[in-house]
Amino acid sequence: MTAPDINPKLFDVLKCHGAKATFFKTAANIRAYPNPTRRISAEGMRSVPT
Repeated sequence: MTAPDINPKLFDVLKCHGAKATFFKTAANIRAYPNPTRRISAEGMRSVPT
């Protein structure tokens, strides 16, 4: 599975439990997969470029 496949499921589990997370992502992945990065911000989590 790739990041776009896993992230929606992971986000749903975190949201269900009221949990927050910090994601460390490469700049290339942030550019390649902008939707998960947007959802991270929208749900009050943090994305840190590495």
